[in-house]
Amino acid sequence: MYLDFWKIFGNTNDFNEVLDLEMHRHLEQERFESWNMLSIFRGHIDSMIQFASQRDALCPFLVCLSPCVSFKFWKDVTQLYLAQIERVVAKGELYKICENKWYGGSTYRRVAVMLSLHDMRGAVTALIDARLFVEAFVLAKARHLDSLAKDVLHAWITDSLRTGQIEMAAMCCLALGDLYKAAMTLASSNDQQLLGVAAEFAKAAGQPTFATHIEDKKSIIISETPEPDADEDLKDLPTKIDLLKDSIKIADVGETID
Repeated sequence: MYLDFWKIFGNTNDFNEVLDLEMHRHLEQERFESWNMLSIFRGHIDSMIQFASQRDALCPFLVCLSPCVSFKFWKDVTQLYLAQIERVVAKGELYKICENKWYGGSTYRRVAVMLSLHDMRGAVTALIDARLFVEAFVLAKARHLDSLAKDVLHAWITDSLRTGQIEMAAMCCLALGDLYKAAMTLASSNDQQLLGVAAEFAKAAGQPTFATHIEDKKSIIISETPEPDADEDLKDLPTKIDLLKDSIKIADVGETID
């Protein structure tokens, strides 16, 4: 599932636009568990449970989250669940009572329960430990926890550098407002385009000497690169940033990222 990924690093309007579109897509494709989980991340537990009740989709897992709204809400939801059981039995749909719902597996379930306990740091840490950095950042930003969002970005940078995803690491540096670190990150590459971007970042960060060093490195690489065959009819290739945008995959609930 692909998103207009970069908007999660934008302002509040951009960020919410991405999440709204994603939730709409889940509804269109009837991915209700994913819709529910994203609602939980955004703190919309009351509306999520009401939506599930309207679809006769309440389950013990969702009911156990309801006390975080209020004691009265939990009692009301419990009554709704009892009424739901009576309805499905009357309809002969007993399978709905014991229907196994995945909700993304153990990590997502742990996070949801932690959120119901208002343990935001524990929930974000659980996602980081599972290397679900996109989800961790979305959670922290959706709950307006700027300090936790920065912690996620730092962990994301470390992981991206370890796995060789320097473009992603640089993007996280930019999200932190650190142009110089973004320049240093991209400067470690031997890719001509990335080096060009790194030089521009260095200049913008007020580091002209470093920018010159990067440009010199780029010039050396260009001089050592064989000229392409002039007879080959090459079509325009996508830019590195285009490739990065297309390669960012965010798992739906129940999916894994290879």
